[in-house]
Amino acid sequence: MKSNMNYELVKQLKDAGFSNMGDVPLTQNMVGGVMEYQNLPRLSELIEACGADDICLSREDGTWKAMYGNSSEVAVLNEWDGDYCATGNSIEEAVARLWLALNKK
Repeated sequence: MKSNMNYELVKQLKDAGFSNMGDVPLTQNMVGGVMEYQNLPRLSELIEACGADDICLSREDGTWKAMYGNSSEVAVLNEWDGDYCATGNSIEEAVARLWLALNKK
């Protein structure tokens, strides 16, 4: 599976116990000049794990933002009063970082 996350972020997810990564060792392979990782969570799994009803995604100037909290006025005011916010170069990266923030021990 092609990844829009770097190896360190994928490893952080696995080490933090992201449930959908299983027990298969994390491996990385170079395929056609693109780094591929085995056993990655899908974007939909990350969003569901964060709480799909309480997450808002936006993109500005090429940076993705994943936010968790009260999103009722985001569309109207383009503001956020949520509890957690994470950014990334890809939507997957932003949501993965949000999950890590929500699951700090």
